[in-house]
Amino acid sequence: MTRTPATRTWLIAFATIAIFMLPGGSQAISLPLGLSGTQYLLSLAESPAAPAPGETVLFTLSSTAIDLPSATISWYLDGTAEASGVGVTTFATQSGAAGSTHTVSVVAEGSDGTAAETKATLRPAAVSLQWEADSYVPPFYRGRALPAAGTSVTVHADAQLVGSGGAALPASSIRYQWSVNGTPRADLSGNGRDTITIAGPMPHGALVVAVTASADDGTYQAAAQTRIAAVTPVLDLYAADPLLGIRYGDALSNGSTLSAGKATIALAPYYMAAASPDSSALSYRWEVNGDPVLADPGTPSRLTLALSGGAAGAAAVSLALSDSLAAFQSASGAWQLMVSANAASTPFGSAAKANPF
Repeated sequence: MTRTPATRTWLIAFATIAIFMLPGGSQAISLPLGLSGTQYLLSLAESPAAPAPGETVLFTLSSTAIDLPSATISWYLDGTAEASGVGVTTFATQSGAAGSTHTVSVVAEGSDGTAAETKATLRPAAVSLQWEADSYVPPFYRGRALPAAGTSVTVHADAQLVGSGGAALPASSIRYQWSVNGTPRADLSGNGRDTITIAGPMPHGALVVAVTASADDGTYQAAAQTRIAAVTPVLDLYAADPLLGIRYGDALSNGSTLSAGKATIALAPYYMAAASPDSSALSYRWEVNGDPVLADPGTPSRLTLALSGGAAGAAAVSLALSDSLAAFQSASGAWQLMVSANAASTPFGSAAKANPF
């Protein structure tokens, strides 16, 4: 039979339909005509492939047989006509709430009257990543521990996959597929594996950690990634009060004033791998006014400054710190401190600086 523009051949009505899943739940329908070497095909791609709730999703239609630029294309959302026209190969819509399901359908009719249809199911889901390093931060620190070279990083995925019944899927029924710097990590992936611990970035480097969380049956899927950059350790000094302990609220800086005659200072080695400032893995080399000073071996992070006669004066304090268990970890610092002749003066002056939050 010779086809004319007036002849509408609905391939779906007369052909066997083979359906396969595309990323994000898209379906393509293969419509063989039974003609040797001939196969009509419509494919519907979804971007992003794993949309989050409320995110704009772009659908793009392609075909290996129908001339789409000259075809009349009609788009439907849950059966309601949304857009139509010649060569309209894209359609954008907004995903619904987590757990909602919407169907995007498209019909393409070629200039020769041949028509085909395909559809995709839109199932929004979300996953977010939180991470922190196992590096040192002092008590009550308000930020998160950052990774200096030589530390490890723990990453947690918080997936929000809601089933059709409205209940959130438990982590045990969600499959997590992890990758680090683009390399899939099968050893870290699997059902319920929402938390991983990996080696931190190299000096001046970064890690890109990505995860895809999907339901066991593949109906819901979400993806996220984060970049974790290496930092340089930060050395901060604090005054150690005999009654109140270490005053972590104010870090000492050049010009900070300490109490008369004798004062103890304590170091916080932010972001180093050691679990404690007094770890045996840390090597301290203190100097005061250019002279090496040995700290108490039990508490090498603390140093007592005592000026002769209780007189006022300056104390140029410097420190070189290294970690014997972390080859890339070392840091140094220098502080010009003042010791007051007035025993009543406060160890915290206007020169104190805030913690490195």
